Amino acid sequence: MRVQLNGYVVEDGNAFFYRYFGIGVICPRDVREALANNPEGEELIFEVNSPGGSVFSGFEIYSAIRTARRESNIRVVAEVQSIAASAASTFVEGCSQILMAPVAQMMIHLPSTYTEGDVNDHRKSIAILEAITASILNAYELRSAGKLSRERLDALIRNETWMTAQEAVAAGLADGILYADGETPLVIPERVTNAVGGGIRALALSAGAMPSPEDLRARYQKLVDQGKAPAMNEDGTPAAPASVPDHTPAPMPQGGALKDDWRNLARVELSKKRFCAN
Repeated sequence: MRVQLNGYVVEDGNAFFYRYFGIGVICPRDVREALANNPEGEELIFEVNSPGGSVFSGFEIYSAIRTARRESNIRVVAEVQSIAASAASTFVEGCSQILMAPVAQMMIHLPSTYTEGDVNDHRKSIAILEAITASILNAYELRSAGKLSRERLDALIRNETWMTAQEAVAAGLADGILYADGETPLVIPERVTNAVGGGIRALALSAGAMPSPEDLRARYQKLVDQGKAPAMNEDGTPAAPASVPDHTPAPMPQGGALKDDWRNLARVELSKKRFCAN
């Protein structure tokens, strides 16, 4: 069975609101349903196209896949068609096999958050971010299986590294390259660069800013007040099934770079330098 996982990684409770306003997202519930509905004995293939999102939702997806593989003996394959970045680069590591299109990119970097308060508040946030980074490294190190040391993987994360399909395979973060000979994925052992520098970082993920769940809930509540959408329960979910309206999705706010729970302001800048592996 094939299932598309396209868009930002978000929490289950927020997925409806993003989709209602025409924004593609992935949530843990999507993956759990796919795992539960996959025909017995059949391979489950996730077609992945995601710039990342909620770090903890990514962890939840990773764990759900690993659990299904162990307890239900499901073979789960991730096919990265365009990009697996941030949280998406973490959850794909839980799959039985990771294959990348020749044009695909994998990006790994440090988690990020906002902090308000005094120096103690900021120190606490730093400690939390370091702990989350260690958890991310656990997934990468387990997958890499000795191809790269934990120290090397840590350096790649801290340098915000973009990888081609060949580089991801060489690092042990992917297993093969799709379409290499028409059928069989090809593994090309090439050395991974320490950091991409100013090159392929220029991949233009988005021209606008990612709306926050709070903003979308407020917009939805306005529609409820106008009688144009079902009311919400106390837990913030629609009281009755609500279909996505048949209209052009509202435009995303302009003027900012891609924002998610990993990198609140990801650098999206066009580069004029030609990328080459060092």
